[in-house]
Amino acid sequence: MNNAIHEIQVKKDRKRFELILDIFHIVNMHELNSISENSISKYKNSAFTFREIKRELDYSYKLLCEGKCLMAVSLLRNAFEDLMYFFATSIDSSVKVNPYTTAGNLRNIVKSNTGQCFDNMFISDDLEDIYSHLSKVVHVTSIKECINYLDSKSTYRAYMATEFKYETILIECMLMQFLDKRGKYRNALQQDTLFIASTISMINAICFTMAFKHKHNKKINGFFYDAASKGYLQARAQNIADDMQYLKNENARLAKGVESSFERLKEKYIQLGYENTIDEIKLNK
Repeated sequence: MNNAIHEIQVKKDRKRFELILDIFHIVNMHELNSISENSISKYKNSAFTFREIKRELDYSYKLLCEGKCLMAVSLLRNAFEDLMYFFATSIDSSVKVNPYTTAGNLRNIVKSNTGQCFDNMFISDDLEDIYSHLSKVVHVTSIKECINYLDSKSTYRAYMATEFKYETILIECMLMQFLDKRGKYRNALQQDTLFIASTISMINAICFTMAFKHKHNKKINGFFYDAASKGYLQARAQNIADDMQYLKNENARLAKGVESSFERLKEKYIQLGYENTIDEIKLNK
């Protein structure tokens, strides 16, 4: 009986947390759309890319709401590359962009100038980790093969969609932090938003682990048959096992923390005039 009650509570929490992520995305997009595109950078072509990044992020999130995870991640990776272009050219308007410019070139410029881009929310390693993660999902490897399989199963897909929603919000917050740092945006919602969204991502991982820890899936293991893939999978499985042993006992505390943190952030949203927006999203869910 206790297990049944716990499972019901977990489902309620997941639904509530999905709603919070949706609110974050709607508010983030509204805030980004309120910023003048003509004043964001001295580099003359940045305005067009800024506009495109916003469209890519918004459409990625809509695809995730429809359960189209792989399409969303492909677009999200593209948005991240556009973001690195936007950051690099905004930092240094003399950066030469030509037909031979690579995503890696632009990312390296940003990594070398993180102090000009962010306060304490992101470091240079984060940029490489985010790009590497998105690329592993997009490029055809044994990981992509496995993701294709997971995406075909609605039970797995729900957890994947939540994780990629978080990653979309992370990139939105990265953009907002950059604009804040550059004096183009002043509401400073991104730190609270990212803290709560990161906690929801952690809870999502814990719930996934708890739901499937007793289910041995030969199909998933089959994608990792060669030595390199097995080594990759085993290393990450051990990391997850080490982390989750502690974190699964923290699930209730984390969920409570999300609720209290969101209530504090909601007060800021209300001050900025988002009360009706929040109520509207709740009604439509």
